[in-house]
Amino acid sequence: MSGPIRLIVSDIDGTLLRQDKTLSDDVISAVGRARMAGIAVSLISARPPSGMLWIAKRLELTGVIGAFNGGTIVRPDGTIVSADQLEPECAARALALLEHPAVTPWLFSGGLWYAQATDDVYVPRERRAASIEPIIKDDFAALLAHPDKIVGVSGDHALLARLDGEIAAALGQFATVGRSQPYYLDITAPQANKGDGVAALAAAIGVRLLLGPVLRLAELFGILAGAMLMALIGLWDDRRNLSPAIKLAVQLLPVLIVILAGVQVNLRLPQAVNLILTAAWILYITNAVNYLDNMDGITVMLAAVSGAFLTLIAVLNGQRLVSMLAAALKGASLGFARYNLPLPRARIFMGDAGALFIGFLLATLGIKLRIPGNTNLVTWMVPVLVLGLPIFDTALVFVSRWRRGVSFFHGGVDHTTHRLHRLGMDNLAVAFAVGLINSGLGILATFVMQADIAEAYTVGAIVLAVALYVLWRIEFRASDEIRTGQGLTCK
Repeated sequence: MSGPIRLIVSDIDGTLLRQDKTLSDDVISAVGRARMAGIAVSLISARPPSGMLWIAKRLELTGVIGAFNGGTIVRPDGTIVSADQLEPECAARALALLEHPAVTPWLFSGGLWYAQATDDVYVPRERRAASIEPIIKDDFAALLAHPDKIVGVSGDHALLARLDGEIAAALGQFATVGRSQPYYLDITAPQANKGDGVAALAAAIGVRLLLGPVLRLAELFGILAGAMLMALIGLWDDRRNLSPAIKLAVQLLPVLIVILAGVQVNLRLPQAVNLILTAAWILYITNAVNYLDNMDGITVMLAAVSGAFLTLIAVLNGQRLVSMLAAALKGASLGFARYNLPLPRARIFMGDAGALFIGFLLATLGIKLRIPGNTNLVTWMVPVLVLGLPIFDTALVFVSRWRRGVSFFHGGVDHTTHRLHRLGMDNLAVAFAVGLINSGLGILATFVMQADIAEAYTVGAIVLAVALYVLWRIEFRASDEIRTGQGLTCK
């Protein structure tokens, strides 16, 4: 060990409690000695808060404890500190997948336990563990706004084992699925697992974890390996000027790396469709950022502002891996800006190696971003808004070159930044304009993060309308000189 023990986190059933679900004097004494030695003690369990508070009181705990496997962090007086809950659509789908004659569903929400009958053999057992009475509801449809946990209960252990795998595959990254007992199949929010739960308890108590399950090391290393490979592809292209076909083909390798590491789009669609969407998103954003790197300081400003907003949104939603990588990207970009901004001219050029690296990181962080407190019918807009400028610019160039019969894969001076330059801005002004536009989109993304469906789609419709108007003004209404820079050559 590298230092003294500062925190003990214990499960409850099968660990602290005896078979009759009581605390022994030896356990109470041991916990007391740990506290006297300056070691913080906490609890984590699949139980609801009501089933844990009496234990915390008997053990005289003063710090937070983790109910629903850490999905709900609660103080010993019952005050909820934080709660990661299932999205309503995910909860509805989970209940649909649990529909089976041999399975009885339970729902926990807002400190209450809902069941469809009390004659189930497992109700008395849960009544004792949860320390609350079930509320009988024939239909849970009206209770899915903020579900803490859904449980499938069955004496058919083989059936629950099969449903465990099927439901975990169907819900993917939108839920944690697992059996807390052979007869209980628990479905909770993605962060409601004992790995993330222990990290949340440690953070709340003030104990630092350097590495652990919360960082999802496979995904972290997959993202970094993919980004480094993408940078090497960019360096290869800088030196050898690869053909578009070869460049696109080799870019599939880093995409494959992050997919194998577990980073992928996980919508309620067939897995093949999700994989196609993952590859399309990463390749589009990566190359869109690279295409936008056509003037000094553009990509570095885009990376700094996008990284800042991804950091903010990730921190607000407990996304530790995303916040760590996004903050690193933001800081590195700000440090590089003094050399890459035209002050009055850049001293270091980014090249494809840097632009592809940044684009790949932004694309993968956009996929990893999760907002558990809102529905994915809304939250898919958040990374799209944060990265709205490169998305718009690539679409603009595609439309412009399609209209003129020009290849999309060759360099040109018809990007958004070139057009701003020809409208009278100098290079530095264009770079700061990119930062300003991106900041506006980031603010909108932060609003959409917590908006309801009507508000989010109103914002989305307005942004789309403005984007279409700008495209019309600078492509369909602008002169050939503004659109294509007659007589100019590509940087």
